[in-house]
Amino acid sequence: MAVEGGNCFPVAVQTAIECAAAGGGVTVYIAHGVPAGQGPIAGIRHWHAWVEMEHPDYDFTLAVDRSNGQSAAMTQVEFYKMAQLDEDTVWRFTLEEALERMALLRHYGPWVYG
Repeated sequence: MAVEGGNCFPVAVQTAIECAAAGGGVTVYIAHGVPAGQGPIAGIRHWHAWVEMEHPDYDFTLAVDRSNGQSAAMTQVEFYKMAQLDEDTVWRFTLEEALERMALLRHYGPWVYG
């Protein structure tokens, strides 16, 4: 599964930084996963990155995907269903963990290869 033709990894990092800076008690994660593609790559599994946010006042996690010029926000449950994601193929990193991995590995991801 190659990472080609998209900007999801750097965009997810930038989105996470912006969301964390906004504050409001939100816990921000950068998620890496292997969804099934849509449109021209329908059904093809590929690496992807997006942001997930948890707020202590809400009983759901919000998924935000701004890659490739889109601006999608929905519950994590809706996002995983749409992307045909299984929790076993999703890895979540706090912003702090993500920044550490970027400094160590010198790239935006993916940081897991399983």
